[in-house]
This record gives sequence, structure tokens and C-alpha cells, in this order.
Amino acid sequence: MKKSVWLAMMAAVSFAWAEPSQVSLRPFETEKGALETLQGHIQGACCTEEAIYIGHLKGVTKVDWSGKLLAHAESPQHTGDVCHRDGKIYAAIALRKGGQIIVFDAKTMARERTVDLPYSSDGICWLGDTLYIGVGPNPREPHRGFHVARFDKDLNHIDTKKLDPGYEVHYGTQGIATDGKGKLYMMLYSAKGAPGTAVYDKDLNLLGTIKFHGSTGFDLLPAKFQTGANPRFMRMTTAHKWKAKDWDPEKDYKRGKIEFFELTPDGKKFVSVKCE
Repeated sequence: MKKSVWLAMMAAVSFAWAEPSQVSLRPFETEKGALETLQGHIQGACCTEEAIYIGHLKGVTKVDWSGKLLAHAESPQHTGDVCHRDGKIYAAIALRKGGQIIVFDAKTMARERTVDLPYSSDGICWLGDTLYIGVGPNPREPHRGFHVARFDKDLNHIDTKKLDPGYEVHYGTQGIATDGKGKLYMMLYSAKGAPGTAVYDKDLNLLGTIKFHGSTGFDLLPAKFQTGANPRFMRMTTAHKWKAKDWDPEKDYKRGKIEFFELTPDGKKFVSVKCE
């Protein structure tokens, strides 16, 4: 009996001290109550080894890797995409007039800095020492082209370019992600069934397109989950029926779904994967 108890204790300790690379990730949903501040649908997401950060109309919500609420930070208006760098969370904010970049401390979610912009912003990602942000004006009606601004490491504006993925879109880029090796994935609301992702290099030259939609949150997974040769990503989507006229918040609580994808070796597809 004592031996059985001892073995059980040792197994528990071994599990608790397992190497990060041994952590198993499968699709899951945020827990009830974690996204109570959510209005509409999820707008963007990013992740670190410790947490997942979710952008939405009311601000940024931080949950752990089981979907449990850790913290929430409010923003003045529409919070779009979010990204992470060096212990900071960067949020793209669209105001009624203009926009903002708001910088939060990743641990405490305390607001540390606000940079005002002359245009609305959505879609945000660091690649090296350059911050890429999707900016307006981009109309709702189907159109060719969208705008992306670049900022240096001190958040000084470098330039703004109009990009054309070769098909019509609604609005501008909704999310931006990177493979960490020089490529940027612009997540778009495509029109007329066109591809949802446009791939660019760091100089914003078009490299190709992928038929994939990650407009409500897409990010490169932390290094501890990169166990193979092909980069792996997280996608966040709204899991409740927020648009339904008969939506019952008591039966269908506000929640987000987290799924995992891997880029194929030819770089032309994101395929669903269970990260072991």
C-alpha cells in the first residue's frame, strides 16, 4: 500500500516537472466566465509560453493554456489584433477618429504606453525590430488593396504602403502573424471566396496566398511547442453564437476556441495538427 502511494506521488511530481516540449496541446475552449467582457466576436489573439491574449471590443483578456481567466485590461474602443514582444502586449486600437497602439505589461496587464495614430488600426505583429500594423482607410465594400504601416522599435513611424494581394477584400488586414523567419501572414476578410491569407516578406513584397482564415486571431506558437521542422500556429475563433437573434447567454456562454495548425513544407497550406 505504501509503495503504491509513493509511486503515485512520484508520478505526480514527474508530471509537474515535465519538460515544456512534453506538454500536449489539443483544441480547447475558454472556460465559462473567462470572456464575460466580450462584445461581438473575438478580434485577435497572440500567445506566450505562459498565456494567451485575446483582443476584443472591450479590451484585452488574458487566459492560461487551459482557458482560465487570468486578467483583463480595458481599452477606449475597438481593440483589434494583439501581439507580444519582450514581455509587452501591443494592441491595435480603432477609434471613431484615428487609432492607437496601446502597450500593456504582459504579466500584470497594466497599461504602460499609448501612441496616437492619425488612422484606425487593426492587425499588428513584430518581425525583428519592425512593428507592422494594418491601418485605414479601408472600406467595407469589396475592394482591391489595403494599407500596412511600419514602425521602428521605439514606435516611430517608418512608412505606410498600400498592398494588393491580387483579390478583393472587405476592410483591411484583420490580423498579422509571422513564422519568425522573415514571412508575414496577412489575415483578411476576403470577398467572393478569395484566399483569406496573403503572404509577404519583411519588405512587404507579395510572396503568395493561402486559402485559410485566421482573421479573429492567429499567432506563431512559442518555441516549446515547435517540435518539428514546420512552424506551428494557434488560431482563435469565437465559439458561441454571438450573431444569432435567439442567442441565449445562459445556455451558450461567451467563449473562444483555440486550435492548432502547421504550415506544410511547401508553404502553401495550414493543416490542422495536434501538438504533442
